[in-house]
Amino acid sequence: MILGTYDVASSNWSLRYYPNGFNYEAEANGYISIFLFETVETAPLARRYNLRSIINDMEPEVFKTLLHFMYTDTLPKTDEGALSATMAEGQIAAADTFKLAGLKKICEEMLCRRVDLSTVETSLVLADQHRCRALKAKCMEFLNSPENLKAVMANSGFEIVKKNCPTVLFDLVMKQMV
Repeated sequence: MILGTYDVASSNWSLRYYPNGFNYEAEANGYISIFLFETVETAPLARRYNLRSIINDMEPEVFKTLLHFMYTDTLPKTDEGALSATMAEGQIAAADTFKLAGLKKICEEMLCRRVDLSTVETSLVLADQHRCRALKAKCMEFLNSPENLKAVMANSGFEIVKKNCPTVLFDLVMKQMV
């Protein structure tokens, strides 16, 4: 699928998205490949550069939003007006991978507004894995309440926090001692 064609420095460039990867031998599932082609009017064939990135574990919608942000510095308009929490989580991971601080900040702020009993464990793990200080601080503030902390500790999601983010657990204990 061609996402766009651009004219830069007297060369035509096209951006193509292959949901199942680009493989001459066979179609492969589980990855997305990005290829950069330069088409020159005088060249008999398109010249293919060996610039290839394989992106694992990224949903197509996250990828499309990532590309939209790269070209416009904005998030695409949605019917709901904002990204879903799940989509924002995927965007933070992608933004962290591709060093897009602006996208990461927008998604982090969005998730900070949605911290509650149903999202706090996932948000803590995400904040720890992708170094989202504001999100981690918001989650820790939420867990300062003894009622919230007890409810989260009774939840099975807390086991995920203990297993994947021992530093977060240490921070929680230290915060309760102060």
